[in-house]
Amino acid sequence: RGPGGGRDRRMLQADIHRTAGSAAALDPEDAFILSCARGFLGTGDRPSAARDLRWRVVTERLRWHGLHGTLYPFLSRELGAVIPSEAMVELGVGARLQAARNLKLAEAMREVTRAFREAELEYVILKGLPLAQAAYGTIAGRRARDLDLLVRPENFEDARGVLADLGFTPTWNLDAASERCVLRFTGDIPLARGDGTLIELHRGFSFNPPKVAAACARLLLRDARPVAACGMEVPAVVGPAALPYLCLHGSHHAWFRLFWLLDVATITLRAREENVAAAWTAARRLGADRHLALGWCLASELFGVTVPTIARPATEGRRIGRLAHLARTNALGDAQPTHTGSLARRVAGLSWALRLVRGPLGMLGIVGRYIVSVQPEEIRATRLPPALKWTYPAIRPIRLLARLVTKGGRQLFGG
Repeated sequence: RGPGGGRDRRMLQADIHRTAGSAAALDPEDAFILSCARGFLGTGDRPSAARDLRWRVVTERLRWHGLHGTLYPFLSRELGAVIPSEAMVELGVGARLQAARNLKLAEAMREVTRAFREAELEYVILKGLPLAQAAYGTIAGRRARDLDLLVRPENFEDARGVLADLGFTPTWNLDAASERCVLRFTGDIPLARGDGTLIELHRGFSFNPPKVAAACARLLLRDARPVAACGMEVPAVVGPAALPYLCLHGSHHAWFRLFWLLDVATITLRAREENVAAAWTAARRLGADRHLALGWCLASELFGVTVPTIARPATEGRRIGRLAHLARTNALGDAQPTHTGSLARRVAGLSWALRLVRGPLGMLGIVGRYIVSVQPEEIRATRLPPALKWTYPAIRPIRLLARLVTKGGRQLFGG
């Protein structure tokens, strides 16, 4: 259950047959958060705080959506005299903790930048601190949990070696054969070191369909731009490819956190008309035009951002509207998504991906990839000798079927 208790709504279980315009009224706390975001962006009037707001719920939802650090300076300046002191103190503590984490991550980014330059490895930093600097003017202006690095597939092992020299080791705790099995489907590996710093090293993406993921990786490496952050220039995604990538990432995660959408809204507002047109061209080239259209639709409806008028068939407009309604239902309210590894979360994610993709072949590809896509926790649960590691993709459908049968039996017999 999410902040404020309330209904136990599972991720993405909305009625998709309702139109976007028939969405239920927002909770007062969600309406206040959205009005604050509009005030921060300059797309709405100065927000006003109702006296009967559940401030504990407001602070928890701001933190859940990753907006507390970004919006705190605005709230302190505009509503500091209205918001209860306890809530302001809690938000201020959260903002300072975010700034401290980002400064710690900035030091790791400097280490990585120097090491990759010495090794002459091409790379680009995704989202994170460079995006915060480019979009919000400070590295403390955006939530950053880890450092996402994208390298070319042929340089992946060399990059792992460089990061290992800096003390970063995989968090999966798997042998080499099992790691290769998982990497066939994920395209990235999480790394950590003793001081708690996290890095995700990407050689591709798990976006659907896979050809979109491969095209996106090539485009991001080619269009990397230097960004001055933390006293040095680092290659980052801030050019025309930024908006399509951010919308692919947000759509991949069903937009259940609002700070992803705030990134899209901020960059769209700051972009010149020709840059927005270039972003749409890049999205069309990637096959990510539906993802970008969905991101713009949500930025317009939730944050009041004026977005480009896109000529598309009426059926596609209705599809975007239904997806936007589903994403709003997922992001707003008092229920958070279930645990990443849960069957309900995975089934809901599969349902969302099927609605987002185009055509029967795309749907078939997603289902097939879902059935055989091996996860680290499944390998840890079913240990096999090295000679049989290749059978993990074949074992996964059996495990999925067993879990479905077990769940159905419990529901049927009340166990």
